[in-house]
Amino acid sequence: MRRGLLSIAVCSTLFALVGGPAAAQLMPLVNWSNSCDLPWGGVLDGGSNVTAYSQTLPAGVCSSFSETRSCAGRTLSGSYTNQSCTNGCTGTPWGNVSSGYSNTAYSASQVACGSSCASVAETRTCADGVMSGSYTHASCSMATCTWTLAGISCDSGMGPHCTTGEGTPCDVPGQYCFFVESAPQGAGPCPDIFHYLVILRCQ
Repeated sequence: MRRGLLSIAVCSTLFALVGGPAAAQLMPLVNWSNSCDLPWGGVLDGGSNVTAYSQTLPAGVCSSFSETRSCAGRTLSGSYTNQSCTNGCTGTPWGNVSSGYSNTAYSASQVACGSSCASVAETRTCADGVMSGSYTHASCSMATCTWTLAGISCDSGMGPHCTTGEGTPCDVPGQYCFFVESAPQGAGPCPDIFHYLVILRCQ
């Protein structure tokens, strides 16, 4: 009787540890003989598939950086090693960018002489596939200032002086300069003198 009771007790204990209801609750229902180890941890049952990614923060949409990895005969197909991915943004002024990318964009690629690109700027940021803002130019510059004719003066005492096509650089919008021209007395814009001043304005 004692041997019988001991055998029953041992069998009951093994059933509880290996094949009983308690073991079923603790052990996942995985086909261990055909399963595959996943690169991010855990296992994939034989015959099952999982999506993996080559990058977690790609410059573009995640679908372009994904592959399906399959488990067959304890061998996992494919090579991508990331379990998750966050979409980047496409079609931005800087091309495809990853989530978290931020840069300054402009509503115009050039502003007038004397103007500042800061007046047409905004910061655009990519967050999970959505690009903030709307400006479309990646860079901006100020237009070159040039001398334009502003008038004629018969007062030879005016200044500063410059020479057409050279001399004083035109780099301050609204700046004036003057150069001397000559004409036969009575034939030029100043009837009583031979010389007159051409007035130029930087703009």
